[in-house]
Amino acid sequence: MFKDLNVDSMKVLARKLNLPKTLTRKLELMAALDKELRSNLPGIVARLSEMELKALAQAVHNGGEIARESFKAMYGVEMPNLDPWAYHRKDPSLLLMFGEKFGGRFVVFDALMDSLQRFIPEPPKPGVAVLDIIPEIYQPAKRGWREATPRHVRVYESSGIAPLELRSVLQLVGSGKLSLTDKSLRPTEAGARLIAKCLVIPDFDAEDPQAASRSHRAESAGSFRAHAWGVVIQQCGWAKPRRGTLVLTESGHRLLQGWKPDVFKEGVECLREDNHFDEFNRVNHIRGQTGRGKRYLTDPSERRYPILESISQWPIGRWIEFDEVWRFLLASGNNFLLTSEAVTLYFEEQQYGHLGGQEHVLPRVYMRAFLMESLATLGIIDIGYCHPHQLWPDLEGGWGTDEMDFCSRYDGLIYARLNALGAYCLNVTPKYESTPARLGSPWEVLGNGDIIASED
Repeated sequence: MFKDLNVDSMKVLARKLNLPKTLTRKLELMAALDKELRSNLPGIVARLSEMELKALAQAVHNGGEIARESFKAMYGVEMPNLDPWAYHRKDPSLLLMFGEKFGGRFVVFDALMDSLQRFIPEPPKPGVAVLDIIPEIYQPAKRGWREATPRHVRVYESSGIAPLELRSVLQLVGSGKLSLTDKSLRPTEAGARLIAKCLVIPDFDAEDPQAASRSHRAESAGSFRAHAWGVVIQQCGWAKPRRGTLVLTESGHRLLQGWKPDVFKEGVECLREDNHFDEFNRVNHIRGQTGRGKRYLTDPSERRYPILESISQWPIGRWIEFDEVWRFLLASGNNFLLTSEAVTLYFEEQQYGHLGGQEHVLPRVYMRAFLMESLATLGIIDIGYCHPHQLWPDLEGGWGTDEMDFCSRYDGLIYARLNALGAYCLNVTPKYESTPARLGSPWEVLGNGDIIASED
């Protein structure tokens, strides 16, 4: 179990366990440490520091491993040093008696798992900080030359709106007029404009209100739900492409006939598994996604699973700030990677603008897109947001970003809240009994596909 440690590291561990100083050769050190481990496991555990014991407990009761970022998110400090090289200020942790460093994780030896689980108590579950109400004004922190002007927080409560919008969009699909792009199968610009007319309330307002006074032309955030509906109805199995347009599936027809929470829930479960559409593709400024970098991107389903698992542990109906949303995801052991080679993604130009070393930041960018566009559109979560211009909560200061107003249109996501519909779809609650309110849509889709002003 200690074959990967060097002699100096094993000497440090032997000294910590008060083993004879005469042990100097690698083979005899390995034998002595192994014998001590097998004969005095509880005694060695008792020698661990408070943080070492917490790291071991987290790993033992979390499938045998814990990531560095998860430990820091849980306890607010760095995980004990797992560097096996015993140089001066790098005194290796006694944790190396129980496992090994693997990338950025600590992995417990399989042979010790059963024994450790029997006498190491399971650690407490991570908590999440919540807000009863959210402020009407968001004051961003000042970052270098970036603007820090206060901005209005807009709230979107989705569960009463999503079913109504879904019905209108399915009506539009039934008319045969919702066109798709040939390769990506996303709505064309004309298709997104048609969907925008079907929305119960206007799309998210993420445009810069001070754009007219800027010295340069402000970048438009563009559409959110008007684009997302054309994608999520495919991901959920309610519509499918046929010769450049969308047609309804059997489950789509069932939902069009009337609101059925169980059918809706089945669709959300299908979205979780979908690997054709990647929400990260909507982060337009990050290039390389369709080139060489595509082969290193993880499957979208591998990212949605941990995000949805983390959300399922949120308290229902309580607001959570996005930074806390991210911290809790890590603390609950649901961290994920977006790419294994961040250097293949870049701003503007690959040589100078590559995102190498940002492997653990890029998932935050993806999570914002998934929450704000897919989940809020479907009615799973409510959101509080503002316009994204000059916020740059992630990847600030990258080469080639000086002329960009934002990294993504989702940079303005500030708060999120799990609602009752989301709790039902994520198996937090057994049933969902609420009926969508008869909120009057300003538009109605006729049988021939025409969209007219509603008489309601």
